[in-house]
Amino acid sequence: MGELKDYSGVLISGDTDPKMLLKSFSKEALANLLLQTTRLYLRLSGDYENTITRRWGGDTSFECTVEAWDNHCPFNKESVCQALKIEGNDVEAYFKYMQMNPGLGLLYPMEWELKSPNHGIMTVTRCISLEYFERTGQNEYIQKCCGPEGFEWHGFNLAARLFHPEMKVTALKNPPRKSKGEIACSWEVKI
Repeated sequence: MGELKDYSGVLISGDTDPKMLLKSFSKEALANLLLQTTRLYLRLSGDYENTITRRWGGDTSFECTVEAWDNHCPFNKESVCQALKIEGNDVEAYFKYMQMNPGLGLLYPMEWELKSPNHGIMTVTRCISLEYFERTGQNEYIQKCCGPEGFEWHGFNLAARLFHPEMKVTALKNPPRKSKGEIACSWEVKI
């Protein structure tokens, strides 16, 4: 059959083991599927947050979101690191994980500067979540998500501690932005 560039042709029939099925597709097709999956990952989280906000309010939604991601983060880290054999307990290992994290590095354009194995800067150059909040005037969500000690700060630090108990993530720049051409946010990571 060869490597499929898409799935516009005939159905792959019979007993389809997921790994074998995926091997039927080209690297480009699999990359496209992975990127769409990251969008679904983020969209599902947003749909849950919006539903909880409508039913019980923004504060409850934020608390539930933080609790859910707190529970999910160790599983996410383990899954990504196991799949790609990411090992170590330093900033370099943390950056590798964050680059391949379906809720961050595979979704948002970012810059990574590793100053040493235990010190680096990660910058989100474009954030579709921030752009959505700005476009819809949800300034409260910008602060809850992106502000000092907001959801992102909390999540970045939680993931960092899974690599090393002394690893800390500190905001260098947070929204709100003065212009749409500015970066979304920048973070220093240190042990």
